[in-house]
Amino acid sequence: MRVGRYIIRRQDRHAAITFVEQKLNQESQWIEGDKKQQLTAKQEYLDSLIDPEGMNAWCEKWLNDVQWEQLRQAISDARDMQEKIQQSQSLKTISLSYQAWEILADLAQQNNTTLSNIIITHLGNMNFAACIQTETDYNRNSLNQDSSTTNARI
Repeated sequence: MRVGRYIIRRQDRHAAITFVEQKLNQESQWIEGDKKQQLTAKQEYLDSLIDPEGMNAWCEKWLNDVQWEQLRQAISDARDMQEKIQQSQSLKTISLSYQAWEILADLAQQNNTTLSNIIITHLGNMNFAACIQTETDYNRNSLNQDSSTTNARI
């Protein structure tokens, strides 16, 4: 084993398999060697999928340093994508006045959708770059709490 090789972890196995199969199917010369060696590599790859450690062993045998780096980058990209998906699907909690909630709830019911979709549909395309922060009850309360905390420390 050469120094600096990547160990494919269980949670990264799907990304590694996707990457290797894409390369094997799209680039006939991705595995170095003659046709017989390439066929052997492909067969050994299929056999390596049976157990989790087999994938690492196959990569050790058949991939060069550049290919290892490509594989590592593909796994990293897949992790980043998964993280973005998880972040975009997370929920946030907000406080609304009863009147605001009523308006959103009525619109949501009329459109047979969720409150979140109503907000996105009606406010999502607005340009907020020119908006100026206004003093709201929330801002005033936050500032007052910060001031009282600071005064309490003094």
